[in-house]
Amino acid sequence: MRKGVCNITMPLLLVFVLLACGSVTRAESTNNNQKAGARFLLRIKGTLGERYKTEITSKSEGVTLNAPEGVTIPPHSEQIRMVVETQVEEIKSDGCIVISQRIKQESDLVKHGANTWEFDSTDPGSRKKAENSPWFADKLKALMVTDRFTVEPTGDLQAVSSDGDTEDPSSQDALKSLIMDPRQVLPKQEVKVGDTWDMGSRSYTFPPIGRVTTTCTCVFSDIRQEGKDKTAVLQFTCNAKHEPDPESDMKYELENFKSEGAKWLSLTRGRFIFSSFKTDWTYKVTALNGEWARSHVTCEVQTKELEK
Repeated sequence: MRKGVCNITMPLLLVFVLLACGSVTRAESTNNNQKAGARFLLRIKGTLGERYKTEITSKSEGVTLNAPEGVTIPPHSEQIRMVVETQVEEIKSDGCIVISQRIKQESDLVKHGANTWEFDSTDPGSRKKAENSPWFADKLKALMVTDRFTVEPTGDLQAVSSDGDTEDPSSQDALKSLIMDPRQVLPKQEVKVGDTWDMGSRSYTFPPIGRVTTTCTCVFSDIRQEGKDKTAVLQFTCNAKHEPDPESDMKYELENFKSEGAKWLSLTRGRFIFSSFKTDWTYKVTALNGEWARSHVTCEVQTKELEK
């Protein structure tokens, strides 16, 4: 049983990195130049054939706060940098756009106790080593996959597909549920600076951890000029609830969860060009023999569109 307790730090760390994805102090406010109470219809749009790259960086750290006597669970950290290329492939009559995305390069640094693993997709030697790595084998596969999304003007996903997917609607729905982030969805009505709205809830199931439901609130905090872009600054606060998997041998309990940050929507380009989020959570895992451990994880994720 102690083997199980010693390895319980990892699952929730990886799961919530998915959920954590980005506080922002860039650019100058242009509120003084805006008419009081000016309203904006925040929308996603694109230009056919348009292509751009986005850099995504994340840093996560996990430490064990309490562990069974005589058991040491080493700290874990992971740093990731990805460059993703996006292309607008189609603009539909209803305003939806079809975009494709592919990871062009990725570098990872993973530390677990005294052990370190590194991966750099631009290094042939690193790619070769990754083929048999428990950490990075799936990274190689992801580099060869193109994802396609049909995005509504409000930012909601209408359809999702990946290279090699079957036409099974249930598998596509599962992929859409995993990828969809409520912070991508814009209000249907016009809004003004200072308005607040509930983003609703999204649920995700991760065996053997259980079901996680996130709830987010958004505040339209500012209109700012970022270079040539007039941007709407949207501030987010997210919370989460967890329902344990009743069939799991290990009992996972999410004790605290908080995620805060902001996204910058370019009113000029019609897409998010920057985001920054920080997420903290504490969880407890109990083994069948009653042994338990409590860990704390911090994750910071930032995305920004790269200059051409």
